Amino acid sequence: VLSHGHEDGASILRFTDNGRLFLTEGHYVEISARRHNTMLVSHDGVSYAPPPLVSLESKASLGSAGLVEVLSSAYNGVDWRRSLLWLPEEAIVVVDRLTAREPGEYSFEALWRSLGDARLSDNGAFTVDQQGESMTISRADDSLCRAREMLDYHGINYYGSYPYCSDGLVKELRQAQQHRLQPGESSSFLNVIQTHRTGQAPAAVRRLPGDALLVDSGSNRFVAGTGQPTLKGAPDTDARLWIVRESGAIAVAEATRFRWGALTVTTSAPASYSLTFAPARLTADCSAPTTYHLELQGKSLDGSMERGSVELPGLAAPSQPLFAEQFRALESLATTPPVAIPAPSTAQPTARPLWQTELPPVPRLVTSEAGTRVA
Repeated sequence: VLSHGHEDGASILRFTDNGRLFLTEGHYVEISARRHNTMLVSHDGVSYAPPPLVSLESKASLGSAGLVEVLSSAYNGVDWRRSLLWLPEEAIVVVDRLTAREPGEYSFEALWRSLGDARLSDNGAFTVDQQGESMTISRADDSLCRAREMLDYHGINYYGSYPYCSDGLVKELRQAQQHRLQPGESSSFLNVIQTHRTGQAPAAVRRLPGDALLVDSGSNRFVAGTGQPTLKGAPDTDARLWIVRESGAIAVAEATRFRWGALTVTTSAPASYSLTFAPARLTADCSAPTTYHLELQGKSLDGSMERGSVELPGLAAPSQPLFAEQFRALESLATTPPVAIPAPSTAQPTARPLWQTELPPVPRLVTSEAGTRVA
């Protein structure tokens, strides 16, 4: 799709779920990046509009998961990669990685625009309630957060007629980071979007070393990340994007290998696929036929995959969570996000005079009498 004048490349235009509009861009005449769910980049105090085009780096539609990554190149001195890892009816993991092409001081702001009754917790979780249905954006990085209300007004209150928002105001979450970067150095934003009934707690989100997350809803846990994991005890995979459930189900994009615990999958070429159980099923989204070799708890299978799903006869679902031991090891590495809203400083401001001079005295008459003139 060619540029249509809006500065919305790599942005999330809208997100709807459970009959609600949870993320929205601005009115059609609002072309600025500041009116989109996007990333703002400033380099050495200077900020230009984002590039008009982005490239699709990877995509995979796998039934149990959807994986996609886009790239906005040379955006005010950085390459911005936005990766979305989607588990239907559960969560969307959003990883924004900004890699410097030029040295300098960088300011990054991730913008999220929603509707409804909003609140921002100390740990940076941003929740909007829309009459029984809610969305929470949970951050796992160290960005500073603030929320504000905005009126999108174009002759009328643009969202005034939306039935699940009492005031029609846009509630905007702004996540900010500042870094001095050298070429090749990176900074990342890590967020998890979840929808849920109002009053229910969303799953807990913790960060793992690198661009990886551990998400725990109590009865179900998964890890997700981008690129080859570097943390100790992580899966051995060269996947561009990956999701692993504690139960044993996996989804990867453009991988030739996945090894973790009792499961090994290797392919003859980079492949995007998911492995689920009950029954055991392999779902692939590959551009050409690709052979695979799978080993699970002493059993092995060989076959070919391209696009679609195939059952794996003779491959029984694990009686216990396949990666329980590996998840316990990762828990010791997971960290909770720091406070997102720093306490206001109580220190008295100090100022150092930069320049001063003596002025001649000027006589003045101070009076409260109306009409008094001073000669």
